[in-house]
Amino acid sequence: MEKRIVYAAVVAVVVVAAVVAAGIYLTSPTRVTPGISPQVYLPTQGQVSSVSPGWKVISLAKFNYSQTVDQVFPGSDAVYQEVAENGNSTLVIWVIHFPGKVEFNQSIPNLAYGRYVLAVNVTGNTTPVDLQPFLKEEQAVMTQRDGVVLSFPSFLYPQSKNLNLTSFELSNITTPYGNFTQSAEQLLGPTSAVQLSVFQGPNATTLYSYFYGATQGGARNGTLDGFHYFNFTTQGLTGNVTYVVGQINNNVVFVQFQGEPQFQVFEFVVRAL
Repeated sequence: MEKRIVYAAVVAVVVVAAVVAAGIYLTSPTRVTPGISPQVYLPTQGQVSSVSPGWKVISLAKFNYSQTVDQVFPGSDAVYQEVAENGNSTLVIWVIHFPGKVEFNQSIPNLAYGRYVLAVNVTGNTTPVDLQPFLKEEQAVMTQRDGVVLSFPSFLYPQSKNLNLTSFELSNITTPYGNFTQSAEQLLGPTSAVQLSVFQGPNATTLYSYFYGATQGGARNGTLDGFHYFNFTTQGLTGNVTYVVGQINNNVVFVQFQGEPQFQVFEFVVRAL
């Protein structure tokens, strides 16, 4: 699994754009009645390759902030997403949960599966791609309960009274500073929004040094339980944005706060690692 990202500044790396790419026109989806799985499964790399060689799974994500997913897929309250790349083409597989009436846009291949809609789409410069086999594969892994179950990493910050967990993503990325496994989450509270990424890889020191250098001398240094970190505040479009970045062995913890800083998020992750 690879995702190429060029870091131009100290920014959070959380992929959500694929979810909002589709327009919404409500109709009734194609309906099937398989043995319904109570848990969401997504295809493994091997299962994707068996459908069509050349596709590399780059990320898995869950979005469960109801106000956001309801705007993208009206009536839904959670979206599971798998993204794969093949050259300049991007394949997206969605499993969308509807607590009530199931309605969806039929402009992309989809089918109803109990309270879920399974859907697939492809974007980018591409020759025509037959999406039906990918849709059938997603139906098969749900029915047979044989695929990837998206699990929340224990070292990420859990939902709390003051911070609602709105999404998390697992991916492998390729950067100019090395290859990393990325675990990311977004949290939303009454006075702040938090984006957090943990980059794990042997080149953690190089990545940390890059982030530090990007502050151009504006960073404030600190230590937590013997590990080094820095923080940096800048003016954003909606107010101050604070970044806290630390290195723990082969891990780089990158936290962005908009609004009131929530330093306990950074502390939790550092100590969990």
